[in-house]
Amino acid sequence: MDCGHPVMPLASISTVDGVVRITWSFTAPVQTVWSGITDGSWLPQWLGQPLECDLRAGGGIVVDHGG
Repeated sequence: MDCGHPVMPLASISTVDGVVRITWSFTAPVQTVWSGITDGSWLPQWLGQPLECDLRAGGGIVVDHGG
């Protein structure tokens, strides 16, 4: 399967009670999006390559989106 680089503009970012919610809008068929987010080998192509990741309270994440 070739997921390529779908168009995925950032739709929204919100924080409530210490939870960050990021929403993207994908311009791709549903099956392609599902495969892209459930097959770990495609995640870096779609969502970027994590460079630093500390998911503990107070931690942070740095992602390289290739731009």
